[in-house]
Amino acid sequence: MRAICVFTLVLALGAGLRAQSRLDITIVEGDRATNSLAYGIAKPIVVEVKDQSGKPVEKAAVTAILPALGTGGHFGGNVVTGRSAGDTIETKHTDEHGRVAFRNIHLRELEGEFPIRIVAAHQNLSASVTATQTNARVAAPPKARSSRRKLTILAIAGAGAAAGLAAAFHNGDENETRPAVFNTTPGMPVFTGPR
Repeated sequence: MRAICVFTLVLALGAGLRAQSRLDITIVEGDRATNSLAYGIAKPIVVEVKDQSGKPVEKAAVTAILPALGTGGHFGGNVVTGRSAGDTIETKHTDEHGRVAFRNIHLRELEGEFPIRIVAAHQNLSASVTATQTNARVAAPPKARSSRRKLTILAIAGAGAAAGLAAAFHNGDENETRPAVFNTTPGMPVFTGPR
């Protein structure tokens, strides 16, 4: 009878340990994102891996798996057109915060939603989760305007201020040599001290 109780206790403890031994994956960034085909790069997928007690797991192997065909993308390289597969699997390891980012997903030129399967493994434990993203023909935002005009205005204002300072500190001696104030930008006016 005593042997049966010990055996039952060992089974109960073993089952309890197995139930507590797990990994948890959280998608921190990139789930349900819409990617602009005009850019050709997907939004980054950032995941966090924690153990059963909620502590970050460092050096867990995390694999991102993209669809081999159709809407989606591939890791590295240029934009893939049509239905070619490219490299659709990439594995990285989590940092000391239990996080890893997949940033180099190049889009296929097909519109639609696609899954990104994320699998984490560490010390005989594993877990998986699926993120989704959508490729769309969304116009890219306009490029930033050149700041060349602002720089020209600042250069003229700076040169004028320097000339004004030179005139303010002039002591009135006509025979004194005064340093000239020059603007070195080609095509800009040259300012010199009073004569």
